[in-house]
Amino acid sequence: SVWSDRYVNIQSVKAAPKMGSLSLPGGLIFMRAVAFDQWQAGKLVNLKLFEIADSKARFDPESLSMVARRARVLQQIDHPGVSKLVDFHAFEEHSLYLVENPIEGKKLATVTTNLETAIEWSIQICNTLIYLQGLIPPLIPPPLQQENFLVLPDNQLVLTDYEVPYLLTPLMVIEDGQESVNIEKLSAPHNRFGMENLF
Repeated sequence: SVWSDRYVNIQSVKAAPKMGSLSLPGGLIFMRAVAFDQWQAGKLVNLKLFEIADSKARFDPESLSMVARRARVLQQIDHPGVSKLVDFHAFEEHSLYLVENPIEGKKLATVTTNLETAIEWSIQICNTLIYLQGLIPPLIPPPLQQENFLVLPDNQLVLTDYEVPYLLTPLMVIEDGQESVNIEKLSAPHNRFGMENLF
């Protein structure tokens, strides 16, 4: 109830929900939304909602605790090239909310640049990957593509939508049957690092 008091006026984003090229675990529904954060003077925040498609299933509590530990790591991120997780919440072991502050930048695909800036961006990306690999446990982003980056006014690239494999891979699902309780791992999302199709 404290979480729902903090984030009010939750509204689904009208655009078709997508995670770019990233494959989500089988059995999950993904939605994007926006809300107002009462703890930040009514500031607008972005929400990512992951919900189990089967209404009778729920996340395994032990795997949710692993997700919580990883989410706390993402809340401590301090790097200009990486979007930061503000908050997270598991609702009735059936839904998982991720909260981020919006980033004011242009999509990389819409920006044209010169060779000097392209080299600078390449160095920024390498530094970002080094930083993510230094986290414990290390964060291996999905294959990087233009849609994963925003360009700030100072030409800083910011990586977005990188955290899904890191957070969702540990999740297990409990399915309540009439005779027994089955615990199954969600089909793993794409968690292989790759530089293909970057530019």
